[in-house]
Amino acid sequence: MPKPPSQRKFIPPARTRRKRSSPLWRGPLQDGITQSMISAYLCCSERFRIRVIEGLGEAEQLWPAMEYGNLWHECEAELAAGGEVTYAPALKHARQLIERFPLQSEQVDKLYRCCKIQFPIYVDYWKNDPEVLVREPIYQEVSFKVNYLLPSGRSVTLRGKWDAVDRIGDRGVWLQENKTKTNPDLSVISRQLGYDLQVMTYLTALYADGQNPKGVRYNVVRRPLSGGKGTIKRKKATKSTRAETKDEYYARLKGILVTCPEQYFTRHPRRITKAEVGRFRRETLDPLLENLLDDYEWWSNCLNAELDPFDYELRRSIYPLHSRRHFRLPYGCYNSILEGGTGDVDNYIATGSTAGLVQIENLFPELDEE
Repeated sequence: MPKPPSQRKFIPPARTRRKRSSPLWRGPLQDGITQSMISAYLCCSERFRIRVIEGLGEAEQLWPAMEYGNLWHECEAELAAGGEVTYAPALKHARQLIERFPLQSEQVDKLYRCCKIQFPIYVDYWKNDPEVLVREPIYQEVSFKVNYLLPSGRSVTLRGKWDAVDRIGDRGVWLQENKTKTNPDLSVISRQLGYDLQVMTYLTALYADGQNPKGVRYNVVRRPLSGGKGTIKRKKATKSTRAETKDEYYARLKGILVTCPEQYFTRHPRRITKAEVGRFRRETLDPLLENLLDDYEWWSNCLNAELDPFDYELRRSIYPLHSRRHFRLPYGCYNSILEGGTGDVDNYIATGSTAGLVQIENLFPELDEE
């Protein structure tokens, strides 16, 4: 006869068993949760559990699109600090990337050069915009930690970084999100902004912070050399001409960007009411966070007592009050699994082998460093 739930234990293969005495993540209240973590939880709760509880993840790799955004944010932060933009923080970030990914130094150099060319054109393009002229900065590239109370009476700590929060004349307080994208579909962006996971979570955090935001200004920067007009190739040598130097190549790119900046820089103001944020909280954020709090309690117990996280009968016997809340999926969640993506975590799930995986030390490196 099968053992009753209270006597069943999950014993992973001894050769691959993890020896963590406690979860890497101390939970949504103590360590807090970001919108990117919520997105990962939505994609797959088991892969999320492996990362935040067991502390296992894929080995680092360079993601050019993401790192271009990081370089851009370094420039935005320097601009927000006032004075001349020297690009020193962006250069420092680029050098750190080269140290981590020496075999991709050319790719990093390309990202840095493009950013350094594009950013001053962007600043010049928007400098006389009516909203820029009257805005009063409240937050600029500021990390936040705010307490958020759920309907059950439990709390979580919402974490993230506001790119900018400004008072725009008599129009009130507005969140600004700065996004670098490859080939943005502007019609999709406009249609989905009112229920975007990051936008709505950040507006929720602003309300929890005591602000009264009126909406979001979605600031989109198209990344150069990522397709479409302006995606040029470096000229090779011919019988009659020498090869184009790097400096000449990037000077030619700059000339293209200067002639058509409107194709690279757009802003999308979207008024979002408090009622709309309330609906997002009720139909998406609150039920998801309530589910996650229950899951975290169960996962922590599984790690400590070596229980099978898939044993829902045992879970029901230990935590009879856990329940699954109905929720609505927001926009802005990318699921690589649905796109056919696989990696070493998938092999770990299938076989128990940790080959190719690394031990994660910090879930919030970009926030904790501040």
